[in-house]
Amino acid sequence: MVKNFASPKKEVQIDECYKCGGKFLDNGELQKIRAEYKNQEERTDDVMKTIYNTVGTELKALDNDLKKAKANKPILRKVFDKLFCY
Repeated sequence: MVKNFASPKKEVQIDECYKCGGKFLDNGELQKIRAEYKNQEERTDDVMKTIYNTVGTELKALDNDLKKAKANKPILRKVFDKLFCY
């Protein structure tokens, strides 16, 4: 069993079993989860912001890795790329 948060707000921790995929709630946790957001739209917006921030961070890291890789190219490869790649 592992403790995970029920939403991006990280207000309610639930128990999760990675082996069976089950999520287990203690007494009153379902009500707390439902009370975190006023409506489904607010919940969806918060989840989408979290996804966007996570993906954005990963994309920035990839971009930095690509820039480093380009900077470390051998000189002949750089010349070839300038001549033949647009």
